[in-house]
Order: sequence, then structure tokens, then C-alpha cells
Amino acid sequence: MKKDYWLIGIAAAGGALVWIVLSGVSHHREAWDSELYFIYGIPVICVVAAVLAYVEPQQPWRWAVTPFAAQGVWMFLTQGLGSMFPIGLVVLGIFSIPALLTAALGASLGRRRANRAPS
Repeated sequence: MKKDYWLIGIAAAGGALVWIVLSGVSHHREAWDSELYFIYGIPVICVVAAVLAYVEPQQPWRWAVTPFAAQGVWMFLTQGLGSMFPIGLVVLGIFSIPALLTAALGASLGRRRANRAPS
């Protein structure tokens, strides 16, 4: 259980970091306003989700949803609760779909590894 807290922290920090870095590099207020978010941001989050799901294959959806939830929190903290915020949360949920798929793949590989490990 203690390991889960570290992994959740890594997932959340990874999601927020992707948002912060891509917003800064692209000079956009919101990272998804730049094509870099789709070229680099979402794929990076997918890789992080897959690796975390490989390490801890139980409930792999956590590793896919947490980075995008962290991005929503970061948006709220930096921009406040605007009229478009609820729609933004829905969009972040849609953007999490590829990460859900890669996390499921990582979890599958992680379970396979665990089943092959000698007892």
C-alpha cells in the first residue's frame, strides 16, 4: 500500500509536469492549445501509465486517470473556476482514453511477469 502512494505521486507529478512544461514551451496558457500536447504530452502520459501499471498491475486505471486529474487540478489552481472548467474536465477524461489502454497493456504484462516469477 505504501508503494501505491509513491506511484500515485509519480503519476500526478508527471501529469502536472507535462502540462507546465508544454504550456511554458509553447507559450500557451493551456497546454492543449498547442499541438505539442498531442505530439508529446499525451504519449508521455501513456508511457508513464503503462510503466506504473506494469509495476503495480492492480487497478491500472489509476495510473491513466491520475495524470489528467492532476492537470485539472493545476488548471483550477492557476486559472480558477471559469465557465469552461467543467467542459475541460470532460475533455481531460476523453484524453485519458489512450492512457487507459496503455495502462491495461502494462498491467497485463506486469501480471504475466508476476505469474512467471519463481516462488
